[in-house]
Amino acid sequence: MKVLLIDNGTLYKKKMLTLLEEFDVMRVPHEEISLDLLDQGFDFIVLTGAYNSNSVKYYGDKIWASEQELIKKAKIPIIGICLGAQLIAHSHGASLSFVPGGKRIKGLKRIWNVTANPFNFFRYYGGEVWSSQKWRITHLPKTLECWCASNEGVEVFKHSKKPVYGLQFHPERRANNNDGARIFFTIVKLETGFRSEVLKTVNTDIKVPKLAQASL
Repeated sequence: MKVLLIDNGTLYKKKMLTLLEEFDVMRVPHEEISLDLLDQGFDFIVLTGAYNSNSVKYYGDKIWASEQELIKKAKIPIIGICLGAQLIAHSHGASLSFVPGGKRIKGLKRIWNVTANPFNFFRYYGGEVWSSQKWRITHLPKTLECWCASNEGVEVFKHSKKPVYGLQFHPERRANNNDGARIFFTIVKLETGFRSEVLKTVNTDIKVPKLAQASL
């Protein structure tokens, strides 16, 4: 499978490529984005995070204007990671704010399912993922559905009609039980049918549980 990896200046380039080692990956810096990329037969797109970059809230329509256009015009699945997720959210009118205290959160974070979704491998206390962020997504428009949340805000969301997803955390950074990577590859399987070796280590067949609706 062919993957278009849009590099927004992530600190975890090697880990990102390791996460995607089962695929044929083409990495493109966000400054070199062209809509012609959508005609090159990619199966899905990944938007990376960034480190010490300008905020999406204030500069998203300038620095990342071409990436937002790509997000809106792509007809194949997209998975945004950290800043990539914030770009997707911002392009649809979501609210972003500093994390409480304004200092970067870095390390393991606990998240929970807040609506029915395919992540049936969480333990009773939720899942654990690796986070490195100064900004958070606090409110989603009706076009984006929150699947998982943390004390800081939205952690996993999906477009209501398109195969477009956002992960506020870093699935390329391994955490306990490898929940971040399992979430990532569960989405890949859901949209493309590809079953990663990561999913073969546990029973993660996609079954949507009946959960009570919750809101942030």
